[in-house]
Amino acid sequence: MLKKEAPIFVSVISRIGLLKSILVAFPHEMQYAKHHWKVGDYVPGLQGEGFTAAHWFLPEELCELFEKQEVEILEVAGLEDTSINYANPILNVLIKMENEAKSKYTIQDTDKRLRYINKHTNLNQPEQVKQHIARKQCSNAYKKGLCLAYNRYCKHYKIKWTMPKYEPEQHLIKIPTKEKLEKLIANAGRTMGTKLQISMETGLRPIELINLKVKDIDLDTRTIYPTTAKHGAPRKLKITKQLRDRITDYIIRNKRQPNERLFKTTPRGYSKMFRLTRNKLAQKLQDPTISTIRLYDLRHYFATMLYHKTRDILLVRQQMGHKRIETTMIYTQLLDYDQEQEWTCKATTDTKEAQNLIETGFEYVTTTPDALMLFKKRK
Repeated sequence: MLKKEAPIFVSVISRIGLLKSILVAFPHEMQYAKHHWKVGDYVPGLQGEGFTAAHWFLPEELCELFEKQEVEILEVAGLEDTSINYANPILNVLIKMENEAKSKYTIQDTDKRLRYINKHTNLNQPEQVKQHIARKQCSNAYKKGLCLAYNRYCKHYKIKWTMPKYEPEQHLIKIPTKEKLEKLIANAGRTMGTKLQISMETGLRPIELINLKVKDIDLDTRTIYPTTAKHGAPRKLKITKQLRDRITDYIIRNKRQPNERLFKTTPRGYSKMFRLTRNKLAQKLQDPTISTIRLYDLRHYFATMLYHKTRDILLVRQQMGHKRIETTMIYTQLLDYDQEQEWTCKATTDTKEAQNLIETGFEYVTTTPDALMLFKKRK
């Protein structure tokens, strides 16, 4: 019997991997291929003809099944993340990083990059490593990440090398429309939808959202007090009544205690589940532009909307948790975005109705000479 709320590990056989095994091991069984086409889960040669021992799940199918049953997915990992054969030289670097109190995500990234380099070159030959990185077809940002990881290795083992300087390409942030973000939220499961709405309304980094504890959320004042990542300043973030109610329902359904994390997953698990949800929606709506939306775009959307509403770059910096104002200044380059938006407009003379409009996201514009209050909200 499983303990209540105990984590469950689910191993899924990939369709391509299983098909390859069948073609190699049971070529004579392929005469029954029509059976597989009908039921989708035929595993030949195991217990006789017609035995269906496993369903050939796609990752998104399994995720959707769990979401419907309100099972929270902690991590979605492929074999590259689960079958690690650490080489001792790399492991020693990671242990040193852990002793230096580096974050586990920085350690994981360094591990992944060093294993990549070790797979394609000799870690103890810096010129060979440098040449491979230079010739690799990828972004400068990725090359810089490889160099930083290898630099840690060289420092640890006192290997002399001159680290190349790769400057990441500068791209203007592409902000998705509110309509598409709301479609993403609406088509996600209850748990994923709650996460996405928090990201959209607060601009939290994925790691900040995952580290949220129940006690960090003041449901009475509709305020979130996150632990700011990257050594940024503390901040408080307001949320809508609708999101407050959604979080309240989630806490009650999952019986979360004040000192527990709100979501029992990881930033990488959140990111992978987002991509599965996004790609499924893009396919469903036959809209390839949806598949280009990144998880961080919800954070960019929050910052851009806040700046266009307030024109206060210092406020945006504080709400985003940026250490450097230069990081925040990117949002001033998106001034034309405001002109491209369509608006829903409302008018009222009633104070209570005006309050309801503001709580549902409408922005006060002005009051006419005949005491008519005007409000607007982006579609």
